[in-house]
Amino acid sequence: MTSNTKDALHLLVDRLPEGEIHAAHRFLEFLAGAQPGVEASDRQYSLGDAPEEDEDLSAAEEAALAEALARRARGEARYVVHQDARRALGW
Repeated sequence: MTSNTKDALHLLVDRLPEGEIHAAHRFLEFLAGAQPGVEASDRQYSLGDAPEEDEDLSAAEEAALAEALARRARGEARYVVHQDARRALGW
């Protein structure tokens, strides 16, 4: 990588909005740790590494959540164990 390319990357990092810094950091770590010959589908990712969701729920999401909680309170919710869900999804 040339010095000009690294300088351009530094300038881009300096211009990142505050809310995008975590995502950029994780992506650069991902790129830096990428091993030649290892397919992206074989790499391990963790949901715990994802940035915390900080957006408010939309009215539709609030309504869906209220309906789900009401169904659960009425005993109408159907729970699926982890292994059955994986099997149903073909995992």
